[in-house]
Amino acid sequence: MTHGVRQAPAEGLRPLWGRCAMTDTVLVALLSLAGTAIGSILGILANNRLVAFRLEQLEKRVEKHNNLVERVAILEREVFLQQRRETGS
Repeated sequence: MTHGVRQAPAEGLRPLWGRCAMTDTVLVALLSLAGTAIGSILGILANNRLVAFRLEQLEKRVEKHNNLVERVAILEREVFLQQRRETGS
């Protein structure tokens, strides 16, 4: 019997924040949760940036296509008018 001698905490327990005790398993689980959450958030942010970039590139291509369609329509009208003038109709 030992009086006044402090005993080591039970195996697997580590005192944290004064009187609270947390098992190694719980600590590892919380750290894993934090790492997973941070990794997921960073992945989502990176993916959003990529999607925004690709959308911007697609918008530029659509604008070029629309300009081409407008120019072709103008040329078709001019060719039609030129043909009418040549045939006298």
